[in-house]
Amino acid sequence: MLNFSATKVFLILLVCLYGLLAALPNFLDEDTRGALPGFLPSDTLSLGLDLQGGVHLLLEAETEDVVDSRLKNLAGSVRDLRRRVRDLNFRNIRTTDRSVVFDVSREEMIELAREELRTLTQTSQSLSPFGTPVQEVELSRDG
Repeated sequence: MLNFSATKVFLILLVCLYGLLAALPNFLDEDTRGALPGFLPSDTLSLGLDLQGGVHLLLEAETEDVVDSRLKNLAGSVRDLRRRVRDLNFRNIRTTDRSVVFDVSREEMIELAREELRTLTQTSQSLSPFGTPVQEVELSRDG
């Protein structure tokens, strides 16, 4: 069994009592804190933001950056397709607001281009948060 001298026990109890008295103002309202004797601290503990009521965070996705990045990748895929299929010759490949625009150099190659580009639109499906497929790219002909 541990034996402590009476002096050590008294000092430990004195330090614990002072700790309780020093923490007391945190549990009292402002009027009662003002009435405390002068030898006791009257300042309260400054709570951090998380203890004062939490933190409000707003996370926002930069959707324009994502769309621009996807459009650049799609334009690169169109350029790669032009290199892979020798008969296809796309001209003036560019990205506009929310689309990739290009010209097919020969009218008779439009159907071949449509078939080859359809593979790009099919592989660009991603799953929505609900598990349903979402088509990100739509192939259309203008003119």
